[in-house]
Amino acid sequence: MKKYSKKLDLSSIHLSYYPKINENKISEEIEYNFRIIKNIIQEGRALRAKQGIGVRQPLRELIVGATEEYKKAINQFENIIKEELNVKNIVYYDKEKLINQKLDLKQMPNYSTLGKKFRKELNKNLEHMSTLDTVKIKETLEAGDIFEFNFNNKKWLIQPDDLDFEYTCTEKYCMNQSDNIITLLDIEIDEELRDEGLAREINRRIQSMRKDLQLTPVKDKIMVYYEGDDELKRVLKKYGGEIMQEASITTMKEGIQDNGFIKNWNIDNYQIKIELIKQ
Repeated sequence: MKKYSKKLDLSSIHLSYYPKINENKISEEIEYNFRIIKNIIQEGRALRAKQGIGVRQPLRELIVGATEEYKKAINQFENIIKEELNVKNIVYYDKEKLINQKLDLKQMPNYSTLGKKFRKELNKNLEHMSTLDTVKIKETLEAGDIFEFNFNNKKWLIQPDDLDFEYTCTEKYCMNQSDNIITLLDIEIDEELRDEGLAREINRRIQSMRKDLQLTPVKDKIMVYYEGDDELKRVLKKYGGEIMQEASITTMKEGIQDNGFIKNWNIDNYQIKIELIKQ
């Protein structure tokens, strides 16, 4: 190693000096914002996993309800969030505004305490309580006070241990909530999004076959032939141009030639046979 001690050799990283840190180029703001973005991405991936939606399936929207510092981070790294979560749009709300405009507050009765208190009138009282102002009940109990209401000519007292609360959203969204952030992922998949997701899955299979043949991504051009279910053939006609560009394909046609590398695939319960021929 002595011959490399005085002169930097760039032929191998193992023979190069460890770079010195230029602390003037360290941005604490960027590092902080990126930690926020990492948190948002983790929340989004957790929602996808919860719904069993793969990351290759595009989705329409991710809504983030948080503090102003989250908004700054989203504005700076919006494209990274979109790419990592495969969503078309990122929408920011102030957390309280999101709660007021997009979420419903639901009462979660503690049947252990309320059952003893209401006894035979439990179900009727709970039904009546659901018609009351849930926000007001929550604010009263969180302040440590007792909430009173009259029903069937009786006064009833609700204590903080009698009720929990949770925010819910419409079926269009899947929600996750923590101390600092609320995330809503639009899980409705229309035909356009579904077709795009199927196209990505087909492209992944083609890229996998390229790898099996040890072809380089750009240098080695290929011809692709296929046959299969009508739904996948329709998607290929719609997105064939994009797939050809991404996978270095010069020809893509229906009809197996039987003189190339052939594989059968199951994509979302649709069958397709793909043949690759190196050009």
